[in-house]
Amino acid sequence: MALEDIKPYLPILRALIELHAEINGPVKSNEIAYRLGKSPGTIRGILNTLSKMGYVTGIPGPKGGYIPTTKAFMAIKAFEKSVPVKAFVDKNAITLNIEKISISTLASGEIMAEVKVEPPLPPEISTKKIIHIEATYAPVGMFITGEIVAVDPNGRIDVKVSKMVALPEIKGEDIATKELIVGTPEESIREVAEKMALHHIRSVPIVVDHDIRGMFSCQQLAESVASGIDLDTPVRDRIVDIPTLSADASIRDILRTMDATGVGRILLIKNGKPIGIVTRTDVLRLIVSQYAKFEEGEEGNARYIVFAALVY
Repeated sequence: MALEDIKPYLPILRALIELHAEINGPVKSNEIAYRLGKSPGTIRGILNTLSKMGYVTGIPGPKGGYIPTTKAFMAIKAFEKSVPVKAFVDKNAITLNIEKISISTLASGEIMAEVKVEPPLPPEISTKKIIHIEATYAPVGMFITGEIVAVDPNGRIDVKVSKMVALPEIKGEDIATKELIVGTPEESIREVAEKMALHHIRSVPIVVDHDIRGMFSCQQLAESVASGIDLDTPVRDRIVDIPTLSADASIRDILRTMDATGVGRILLIKNGKPIGIVTRTDVLRLIVSQYAKFEEGEEGNARYIVFAALVY
């Protein structure tokens, strides 16, 4: 499907992005339906289609729902004036409809961010407050934290930046652990725990003929022991859902899914088969390695990487 063909679905994508920012978790189809005044069944069908197209990710389980992918943010940015972005002002969650972010450096060396926002500005925005902006829709995903030093009610926020984190456009499969250790539902808790100990891993996907049934982790093992469950019991009754994404999912989408589900590991799928797993530790190593490159001068000053990320 061409990008132009996504235009009829933009209201749904925008509602999903806004609700996801507001509740900081998966969004139910009926929540989007209520906001848009549409039938829940119709919205559910469209979300399933958008999931297959890579614009949303479905999160299974009773606390599941849908979350937007980077592709959804980029679709909004391609056709609309602003993009809904999650932000925090003094730790209070808000949504900013951002049009543009520009970075500059003062003579003193301080980094400033000029944030152009579609008015009206939320009432929480005022000078001397600390703001955190998650600009994950930019070519390089950015997280910016700093003090608000000036506010224009017509839609401009000037921020003296204190912290920035860049997430390069790297696919999940590029940092995933490929030697996937799996178990089956009929294996006992003891057998799966022995695999975890032997391979020094904290979780094991439970799979039948490439069909993912769930995950057994150290948490489920601890709960089994604490409950006095016979460790020779089949593991099938102790597994939990494990989030899955396409192997070419971006680091931003992986982190967004981890945040939404509260699960620190994502199973990657390629051609219908699990091919690897990405953990929070894998992402942390990537970020640390990027900063190490900045420190060593391999990528130039980190400040210039930020310019390339946010001036667009």
